[in-house]
Amino acid sequence: MSIPIPPPSAVCPGEIYTVLAGDTLFLIARRFNITLDELIAANPQITDPALIFPGQLICIPRVPTACLLILRPPAGAPAPDALGIFLLQAFGRVRTDLLVAARGLPEPATLGATAYTALLSWDRVTFDIPMRPVAGLTGVWVGAATQPGTFPATFFARGSVDIFPGPVLGAPASRCL
Repeated sequence: MSIPIPPPSAVCPGEIYTVLAGDTLFLIARRFNITLDELIAANPQITDPALIFPGQLICIPRVPTACLLILRPPAGAPAPDALGIFLLQAFGRVRTDLLVAARGLPEPATLGATAYTALLSWDRVTFDIPMRPVAGLTGVWVGAATQPGTFPATFFARGSVDIFPGPVLGAPASRCL
């Protein structure tokens, strides 16, 4: 009697790995410097994380150490000529520095707000980066934050960065350069 081994997800935001004899998901996660939760989330076909088989193909999610996104206005946005950038730099699993900057933004009061905020979102998780105007530069706003640890692979696979109110600018995290 053979046990059917489910194939990996059709979309793998990383690389496919062939399980070796003696492998466990915990050991594989350590080998690729990702968390066990990230590995399990990238492999929904594995119904029992304690039960994997040699020869089984699994997804190893990509967790970039750096990311650059160009933020553009969505269709119908109130500032069609605005442009922004988002930078992410991870320092091992210790911390992640985040920077967002935008130019060409209208006064937030015209959109019913007092300031802009960059909103990072993935699955049902959100992370806000408050932004401030740059003195002497009309329409230029910046924000920065430091987050302990790293951002999960699911952010880079399914997440987005948007500047609100609006959104006036945004981009999917899967477009990280």
